[in-house]
Amino acid sequence: MSGRRAAAWVGALVAVLSVAIAARLLTLATSGRPPRRGDGRTVASYGFDLTHLALPHGTLVAAGMPRDGVRALVNPQIWSAARMDAQRQQRRAPSLVPTDLVIGAVVHGQPRAWPLRFLVWHEVVNDLVAGEPVLAVHHALSGFSAVFTRRLGDGTIPTFGVSGLLWNSGPVLYDRSPGGESLWSPFLARAISGPAARRPETLKLQPSQVVTWADWRGRHPDTTVLAPDPALAKEYRREPFGSYLGSDLLRFPAQPAWPHRDLPNKTLTLVVPQAAGAALAIPHPAATARADSSGVVHLDAGDGHLTLRLTTRPATLVITDPDPPPSLVAFAFAWYAAHPHDTRWLLP
Repeated sequence: MSGRRAAAWVGALVAVLSVAIAARLLTLATSGRPPRRGDGRTVASYGFDLTHLALPHGTLVAAGMPRDGVRALVNPQIWSAARMDAQRQQRRAPSLVPTDLVIGAVVHGQPRAWPLRFLVWHEVVNDLVAGEPVLAVHHALSGFSAVFTRRLGDGTIPTFGVSGLLWNSGPVLYDRSPGGESLWSPFLARAISGPAARRPETLKLQPSQVVTWADWRGRHPDTTVLAPDPALAKEYRREPFGSYLGSDLLRFPAQPAWPHRDLPNKTLTLVVPQAAGAALAIPHPAATARADSSGVVHLDAGDGHLTLRLTTRPATLVITDPDPPPSLVAFAFAWYAAHPHDTRWLLP
């Protein structure tokens, strides 16, 4: 089979499987519930005010499902680590295994973990940790994982949902504020339309890590963890984006395109915001090229020194400094498309 025919076949397979994923998520979202806004194809059908959209015209796209087609969590049930471990020992699904990845954050001294196994079916968690309202986001199409505070500059605490729209293959959220809904881009950490964009409002990124449950559990034995939703027990056992993640093809457009063709589009990248709105992006291969024999990486980050720890199988890259700066994880193509001019890339 020629390279061109093979690429076309893989592209067709990814498209078919992506449609199947969207159909399954749509079934879960709409079963037994009133109709949702958004036809999955046209942005206007979602009913958001785009009059003063702070993005280039035409760059928003429909993700193939309605508004809230992926059900965001609001004040979810939280378990102790011991309860989560006990469930696994009793072989009751869904549960976490030591190699499962989680987003971990310490908020006002309280460790909290949000398992990616669960988040892939929710994308958004409106949580409360040590009295602080936080927003945990994981988006499989863009590899985005981050934690923000939900307390805005004007003191309001919005609740976020999944809009059903995408920008550069990245998530677009909306807030459910009584005074009028606004759209938000986690990649930009700010509102992009609606009342919050006119004020304007931003999201404050928090320090977090994407690590294995065993790693997080070992370093934070007092951690709490997002509990599984019993209604999605069967879904939590599956990886709905396995075929997409196993290919370097994109399901939705992202412009400008990732220019470094020696690194795949979906290269996992640690992003550390810098002063004056800039950022340092560290793809995993760049960290690998600089790591010592124990997987430790020492970097001059511009704003100061960073110490990182690199692991494989699964691949993780975390900041180990005692007082780590805010950071997030994303695929290289998605971060570059959102920040083509304000990011310093550390390349292999």
